[in-house]
Amino acid sequence: MRWLVPLAVLTAAASLSCEVGQGVGNVRGNLKVEGCQDKDLASYDMGPDFFGAIAARTQLMIRIQRGGDLQEYNDSLAIIIDDTNRVQDGVPIPLKLHRPPGAAPSTTPEPVRITLSLRGTCGSGILNPSDPSAVVLHAIGGTITFKSILRGDPSSPDTNAKRIEGSFDVQLEDPRHVAGEAPKSTGTLTGDFKFFYQRGGPAQPFP
Repeated sequence: MRWLVPLAVLTAAASLSCEVGQGVGNVRGNLKVEGCQDKDLASYDMGPDFFGAIAARTQLMIRIQRGGDLQEYNDSLAIIIDDTNRVQDGVPIPLKLHRPPGAAPSTTPEPVRITLSLRGTCGSGILNPSDPSAVVLHAIGGTITFKSILRGDPSSPDTNAKRIEGSFDVQLEDPRHVAGEAPKSTGTLTGDFKFFYQRGGPAQPFP
């Protein structure tokens, strides 16, 4: 998926007025992750304090994480909406793998998908060959409900039209398991989020 517009995040009312990513929300769950046994994930709590979104036409990608550092160093939750016109406020949306193995190319996927990256908790797998493999769990069940979502012109002066608010209760797994065998990384996750979209400068993915 190509995102053609700059990162948009909420302007923070923190120590610096130009700081971005302010919002409120929670991401908690019960996770079991292969290769991350030394961490207590049965009562997982991300404690997010960064809430951002990228908008392109009717597509919207929400990123929730703790801290505004690079995603490679933090746990993060991505909520990707392929078509905001298919999202109705207050109506639960079922979640599953975007295109399950064996699905026909003509299969119409659900309009929303969720992935949880545990790069902060379980290692990034990208810095050195000896680093632990990156762990990314995909929502395979459950629902997400939006109370409000960005639609229309992102540059509109109507603040209320830019409110992004919702909650979710999902089942997760790492889909990269051998067919016929139970996945070794699974879990459940609940959470909520509320912030306002604001167009910002172009995102820079490196220092």
